[in-house]
Order: sequence, then C-alpha cells, then structure tokens
Amino acid sequence: AGGQQLRSLLYNLRVYAFYILEGWDPATQTLVAQIGTGGPDHSSWLSCKKRRSEARKVYYISPTCRGSEVAGDTASALAAIALVLKAEEGATSAALQTRPATAALQIYNFGNNY
Repeated sequence: AGGQQLRSLLYNLRVYAFYILEGWDPATQTLVAQIGTGGPDHSSWLSCKKRRSEARKVYYISPTCRGSEVAGDTASALAAIALVLKAEEGATSAALQTRPATAALQIYNFGNNY
C-alpha cells in the first residue's frame, strides 16, 4: 500500500505544480493569486458542474499589483515539489523537476523585487 500511496502523492504534486505553473507568466511577471470571491463562492451550494459555468473574478499579482506573500508561498510550494520529485525519482523526472524549480526561483525573485 505504501508504494501506491507514494505514487498517488507524486502524481498529486505534479498536478498541483502544473496548476500553479498555468497561472504564472514570466514574460509579464503576472501570477494568478485567487480565482473567485471567497464569500459568494463558499456560500454557494451549486454543484461544481453548475459553478464552472458562472463568471468568476480572477485576482492577479504583478509589478503594479504587488503581493509578495502570495509570491513567497507559491515559490516555496513549487520548490518543495521539485525537491520531493528529485528525492523520490532522481533523474527519471529531471524535466518535471526543472520547470517548477525554475518557476520557483522566478516567482521568488518577483516577490522579492515587488
């Protein structure tokens, strides 16, 4: 069971990393910080399928709309994922490790600068 749990964990870490990476644009230094509005989203009893069709506000951080705490949390999550993949899979997933590690450094520097 431990082997399957580890495989599931690594899979979920990859999914989460790709989700974060979709929200980062290094060219414009823009990162998605939040999708939706907390109050209305959490008070809705609609099913996920119905909720997906609703317009939802997207909040970004950028050089003109700063959010170093969001950048720091995001960078540390990506760095941690890269380290776990490296420790558990070594060279097998080197390409998968590089992308989150590179983005982690970019996002860290972004948060440090803005």
